[in-house]
Amino acid sequence: MSQATELAQLREKVLRLAREIESLSEADIPPDAFFPEFLNRLTAAVGARGAAVWLSDGGPIRLAYQLGLEESGFYSAPQATQHNDQLLREALSTGETKAYLPDETQLPTRHLYVVAPLSVAAEPVGVIEVLQRPETAASAKAGLLQFTEQMAGYASRYLTRQRDAGRRGGDGARARGGDRENRPNVNVSPSPPVSPSPKGGLPPAFWTDLEKFLLQLERSRTVGEVASTAASDGRILLNVDRVSIARKRGRKTPVEAISGQEKVNPRANLVRRMSALCKVVMAGREPLIYTGAVENLPPQLEQPLADYVAESNSRLVMIVPLFETGELVKPELEDKEKERRLAQKDARVIGCIVAEQINDSRVPPALHEKLDVTADHVAASLQRAITFERIFLRRTLLAIGRTGEWFHGRKLAKTLAIIAAVAAVSLALFFFPWPYKVVAEGRLMPEVQRDVFAPWDGEVTQLAVRGGEVVKAGDPLAVLRNDDLRAEQIRVSEELSGKRKAVTAIAGQIADRNSRQDQAQLEGELVAAQAEVTGLEKQLEILEERAERLKVTAPITGVVATFQLDQLLQNRPVRRGEVLMEVMDDKATWHLEVDVEDRRMGHILRAIQRKGDVGLPVEFVLATDPETRYSGTLKKIESRAQTDSELGNVVRVEIALDNPEALPRRRIGAEVRAKINTGDRALGYVLFGDVIDFVRKHLWL
Repeated sequence: MSQATELAQLREKVLRLAREIESLSEADIPPDAFFPEFLNRLTAAVGARGAAVWLSDGGPIRLAYQLGLEESGFYSAPQATQHNDQLLREALSTGETKAYLPDETQLPTRHLYVVAPLSVAAEPVGVIEVLQRPETAASAKAGLLQFTEQMAGYASRYLTRQRDAGRRGGDGARARGGDRENRPNVNVSPSPPVSPSPKGGLPPAFWTDLEKFLLQLERSRTVGEVASTAASDGRILLNVDRVSIARKRGRKTPVEAISGQEKVNPRANLVRRMSALCKVVMAGREPLIYTGAVENLPPQLEQPLADYVAESNSRLVMIVPLFETGELVKPELEDKEKERRLAQKDARVIGCIVAEQINDSRVPPALHEKLDVTADHVAASLQRAITFERIFLRRTLLAIGRTGEWFHGRKLAKTLAIIAAVAAVSLALFFFPWPYKVVAEGRLMPEVQRDVFAPWDGEVTQLAVRGGEVVKAGDPLAVLRNDDLRAEQIRVSEELSGKRKAVTAIAGQIADRNSRQDQAQLEGELVAAQAEVTGLEKQLEILEERAERLKVTAPITGVVATFQLDQLLQNRPVRRGEVLMEVMDDKATWHLEVDVEDRRMGHILRAIQRKGDVGLPVEFVLATDPETRYSGTLKKIESRAQTDSELGNVVRVEIALDNPEALPRRRIGAEVRAKINTGDRALGYVLFGDVIDFVRKHLWL
């Protein structure tokens, strides 16, 4: 027998036992007959080692019925009952079905304990406890919890029927229940008489809440607003744990709203599985009601429903498709369900509403009727919102409509006044001339400036000046040392000394020799030695000149403009041509060196072309004295652009001072902010020129 066949047979067995338990819950039998049969079928269905029914009549919880509890070793520890009572009381207080691993309890047996509460009229009256094998897979635990909770629901239904029968039959009906000590003692207060409800059997309070709900729907305009209102207010109206709205959009089924959530995350596992389930339900065009049993569901619904229930842990799921609706008020027919099916036969599905209960699988009273009424109104509002969002140029038409309101009644005068003001401002922006000034930042500097360069590779061994010190042309500034040059100078000096001694020796030999031949040879050697001496003397002279040039002097009279020379140069190696410091003549003429952004140079160049002269008027302020304005004249524009780390490409321009004596104590490098007047432009361009240039640059207008 294949594994698939065995699984199918096991599934059929579980479904058969579940149906038998459901039939038992509807049978008119005493508790002594019901609960033993109930426990037999429950343990057989889930393969449990034992099970028990614990009941409470408002006092301590007591064991009413059990199967295999003693054989499992449950009573082997004296404190077992006390520890077990803690699990049972927690189930009674929370009303949730839970599973406890062996390590999570202090009970003596190594079992997986599953507890499910029993309730009558929403009041906890007992607990079903199942002792399962501890090696139960985690993937099967969720199904075990759902099945146990569903069976506990059947047992609760039986207890409810027993309570109702006891009210009708009095003591005689209770006498048929068997021994009082072995049956559930349910403490239920008598219910008040129920007055007949108008409008299809629903209570008047529902219709009052429905009116408020419909008012909120009418105020919603878009699909998102309708879905959010239907989910949030619908949960209160239907009195369920969660309400969601899904919409059919082509082949997709997005979840538009979930009660309790401001925004739906379409990538969340819960949302994706809800979307898949709603898609199948809408394709079938029939409502879905899940209370824990799946035997009567279409095959295509089983897997999406199982995936969603496993993710959401919902015990009750009701999904009603939403159809395009016509008239909301329909004529009263004898078979309303048949009339509804005929009306929806050709209607297009536009979405669905999902109602869920998290902790209870029982269908609340009148939930079917409430959900049907609510679904019709939600469908109408959703259809209206979809139609509204399909209007072509909807936002533009709404804006035009809102604008048109200003041309009627008392608003007309205000509108005309505003239009006149806007027109006046627009004319002023287009036709009123205003000086356009290019703003740039720069420095106040002396015109006479010299850089002091390193004459040779070397190491700065001595600094003769400090930053800000006044020097004269030729004054020593620094001394460099070049070890290679010094070594070469010593080598040449020693070689020159040796050659000179050689010349002296050859000259002495010539005087001692009598042979002409020997004298001629010695004279040739003397000439060669003397030539070598001359060459070495020239080399030594050049080396001495280089050594002398290692003493750096001031090129002009002025002020040392470089500060922190000790940190920058002392004992630091430098390369030939490297700038060591700057010397500036602060007694000569001063000017401004301003960096103008490359994108603004066009205004200056066009102004120069119109004027025929580079001398554009300039006004500037010092950063240390922003309240006083000074004037100057543009005198020079460099021929190439430079790169600035903050402004990008800039062009340096020089500005002459109109009245240098008016400046306070001048400081080298003082920051200035200059405005170069390029002539009159329209006021609108002066105010919004940067925006206009940006649009022109990127759109080529």
